[in-house]
Amino acid sequence: MGGAWLGSPIIGHWFEKIKMANILLTRRLAGEAVGLSACLVFWGTKVNLLTMGVKVYHGMAVTILTLHLLWIFWVICGALLTRRRRALRWLHIISLVYSVLIEALPWPPCPLTLLEAWLEARAGVSPYQGSFLVHYLEATVYPDIPVSWLIAGAVVVCAFNLGVYAFRYCHRPGGGW
Repeated sequence: MGGAWLGSPIIGHWFEKIKMANILLTRRLAGEAVGLSACLVFWGTKVNLLTMGVKVYHGMAVTILTLHLLWIFWVICGALLTRRRRALRWLHIISLVYSVLIEALPWPPCPLTLLEAWLEARAGVSPYQGSFLVHYLEATVYPDIPVSWLIAGAVVVCAFNLGVYAFRYCHRPGGGW
């Protein structure tokens, strides 16, 4: 029964592909120029690896953008989600303080912004300069508003959330908040 499988056209086809891959790899390791098109034609595909790489980087940049938006949502609305969850509450307070520092200080830059810019550059998209808030919110939600107002607004939102926590702490029943 095993002999029938080895003689089948499907197995023979895959043995030929493996043999061709071995030849191409041997030629490449020997310093011979083996074109990318030869490797791709051999596998029977017409995918341009350069275009595929750009799409992967672009997809990762969009993923980081989505993560950035989720972070902003967490910073703005996290106090509503942490009512009786102590661990989440402290995570949100730390997130608020970190966000205020990132927005108010010129350094350090936001790591998500740096990663997004790096991925966009690899994807062939010219990365934006400045902070995430300035680039996306100013362009879409707040046209013609000075950058300092955007930063002040972000700090006010964070301060408001911290005020919610202070209020809860001061008016806690039975010593817990």
